[in-house]
Amino acid sequence: PYAEGRIVWQSPGKNLDYVRYPVRSAEKSAIPSHDWVIGEILSALYVGLSRHCRGELLAGYRLVQQDAVRRLLEWISLTEPASGIAPDLFAWERRYEARFPDYAPYLAQWLPGYTETPQSALAILTFLRERAALNPAMQAAIERLASSGA
Repeated sequence: PYAEGRIVWQSPGKNLDYVRYPVRSAEKSAIPSHDWVIGEILSALYVGLSRHCRGELLAGYRLVQQDAVRRLLEWISLTEPASGIAPDLFAWERRYEARFPDYAPYLAQWLPGYTETPQSALAILTFLRERAALNPAMQAAIERLASSGA
């Protein structure tokens, strides 16, 4: 699948509509439940912080600042109205700041960098705690790991 294209130039007598229009459109994936996405975020925070605390900074960074943030942005898109700008079907992060301008300022807190994974996890947890019901045991375990790995 690919997005519909535009023919800029073609030889006279040629018809390139078969290239312009995709044979298959991009399939929309099933919409996950809010609880499932929250569980995925908390799991990524917990496992990522565990790895960070063991000295696996890169693995921890990936789980917290990539996987958990990806799910968090997905959760926002499920719970908040977008600005009307169409999402990119092939690259979810494109136009995110324009689609959800109220949440763009949080990105710097959630993505502070390679050595700042505990701070990232706490920022994500704080954001979620203010907006959703979280499992108290997971929340406490994440806070404990973040404070020991900071």
